[in-house]
Amino acid sequence: MTKQIKYSFILIILYFGLEINALGQTESQIIPTEKKQLTIVTEPASLYKGFFRAGVIGSYFVVDKYFDEDGNRNYFPESTWARSWSMYLMAQYGITDRLQFDLMLPYQNEAWYYSQLIIAPGLDTDLDQSWNLRGNGLSDMSMYLRYQLLQENETFPSITGEIGITLPTGRKNPTDIKDDYDYKLPTGTGEASTNFRLLARKIMYPYSFKFYVDYTYSMGGTKLFNSYDTEELSFKSGSRIDFGGSVDILLNEWIAFTNELSYFSYGKDEIDEVIQEDITSPSGFSYEGRLVFQIKQFRIGEAIRVPLKAKNTGADPLYVMIIQYVF
Repeated sequence: MTKQIKYSFILIILYFGLEINALGQTESQIIPTEKKQLTIVTEPASLYKGFFRAGVIGSYFVVDKYFDEDGNRNYFPESTWARSWSMYLMAQYGITDRLQFDLMLPYQNEAWYYSQLIIAPGLDTDLDQSWNLRGNGLSDMSMYLRYQLLQENETFPSITGEIGITLPTGRKNPTDIKDDYDYKLPTGTGEASTNFRLLARKIMYPYSFKFYVDYTYSMGGTKLFNSYDTEELSFKSGSRIDFGGSVDILLNEWIAFTNELSYFSYGKDEIDEVIQEDITSPSGFSYEGRLVFQIKQFRIGEAIRVPLKAKNTGADPLYVMIIQYVF
């Protein structure tokens, strides 16, 4: 009788143990629909296999202020003003759970306005100069491959590597040139470039932490630098390095807020095989705040990037809006 009680007790323990284990396995599984609704905090570093994400990214900024070579913030002289907005069609596909392919097709619309009135009382004359230049069209297309080198676990973050290429598909030269103050602006850079990125990410719900290092190498090309140039000059943009970190936090189950601090620095440009040593290369720090809404499979985000301290670059904020859907 004692042995029967003992065996029964063991069987009961094994039974409940298997039930609890099975229940735990069932709860840890996420169905495909739920995977498509993960937020920027809880989603993995790359799309799941077979998932397709499509979206539109819009950006807008005005040109009103700039940082000079000494890092001082100034207004552009005279009546100088410009605005630029871009729209990117973006497609992302999960080839495997760890390998992702991205494609970005950008459209750019840009306008520059400049006006100057020179009055010479002694000569009884004045001179009014003004520009009103515009340009729109396809810009430079980009493609990326992203691979999770290390997947995240309870102790270590995920490490993701990314390699990309940007092709000079945009118009590189001024067109419809009537005179030095009347022509269409180019919409592309005129050179290809490659990009390499390493990203570390750790989820500590309701937070996720990211740190990245990014390097862009430009391959050079030829283009007209001014509307009055008769021949294209060879050039090669300086390499660029970026690094930064961010903290994402879920405010509730479907709204996330991101704070990001980043730094960028360019190397020296080359024009006609001459390194531009006398020109200070652009560099600087910036802050970006993002508010992201996850509405089932839709994702809507708004962001503003504010330059904090820089040299030889623009000082105006950049506004970004993004809409995505996961199929």
